[in-house]
Parts: sequence; structure tokens; C-alpha cells
Amino acid sequence: MRVLLKLAARHSSPAARDAVDRRVRLALGRFDEFIQRTEIVLTDAKGLKGNVLQCCRLTIALRSAPDVVIEITDIDATLAIHRAIDRAVRHMRESLDRRRDVRREF
Repeated sequence: MRVLLKLAARHSSPAARDAVDRRVRLALGRFDEFIQRTEIVLTDAKGLKGNVLQCCRLTIALRSAPDVVIEITDIDATLAIHRAIDRAVRHMRESLDRRRDVRREF
């Protein structure tokens, strides 16, 4: 699984990149045979009251299914990334369970 990170300028320190890469590989590693590429894009967005929000877009390119795209906006970049990864894990688990159930019906 390839992991591509495109982080905003203030979050692009090597330690932050390593932490995000480690978190992605730890969470999605068990689905490695199904995942071709994972891309995380973290950008700044304007909030309603003028505050700066962090927008995390997680795209997972699967080998035999359509891409999974998850977008989370939060006040903190770390929270946005973690919530997006958690949602991706939940989605992958549910889709594999559905695929497994369809096979058992035949």
C-alpha cells in the first residue's frame, strides 16, 4: 500500500508526516491486499465565524472496487485525520463483511 501525504505548510514537519504515515499503516494495514493507494490531503478552510478549520480528505484507491473518499472538517488537524482514518476503517470493515455475506448466500 502506498501512502501519499499532502499536508498544509504548518503541518508538514517530518515528525507530523511520520506520525500520520504510521497511523494510516497501523489502522489500514489489515486491508493491505485490497488497497492500492491511500492519499491524505490536509488543507485549511475558513469557518463561519472567521476561524481556521482543518479539512482532511482521505482517498483510498481499491484494487477491485470504486475509490473510497472521506472528508472531515475539524478545528484540530490531528482530530480531523484520526476521525477520517477511523471512518475509513469502519467503511472497509463493513464493505468486506457485506462481500463475505454475499459469497455465503450462494
